[in-house]
Amino acid sequence: MIPSIVGLFSFVAIFGGALLGIFGARALPEHHLSNETRTAVSVSAAIIGTLAALVIGLMISTASSSFSARSSEVTAISIDLISINHMMQRYGPEVMLPTNGGQSDQALVYSSKASGAT
Repeated sequence: MIPSIVGLFSFVAIFGGALLGIFGARALPEHHLSNETRTAVSVSAAIIGTLAALVIGLMISTASSSFSARSSEVTAISIDLISINHMMQRYGPEVMLPTNGGQSDQALVYSSKASGAT
């Protein structure tokens, strides 16, 4: 719902600005509509467009680097968990955690799969 409202507000603002520019140009004196003025306005619009593109590019770059950092952290944690699992399998059933009532973690996994819990 919110993106639709933002999109509608943006459309109204841009369309209203265009209409204001079209009708406002008729009310301006002739010396304000010279080629120099038009060139200055087009250069200003080009600078604003370039700066907007630069900001969007920087935002995308930041999001990409943040995603890459999180992805590598998840990969590292996954590797650690697999290593711990292999280490616990190597020690065998005598590896017990005090929080699981004396059962090994492997026994807990198998019993939860047998009972249908996920």
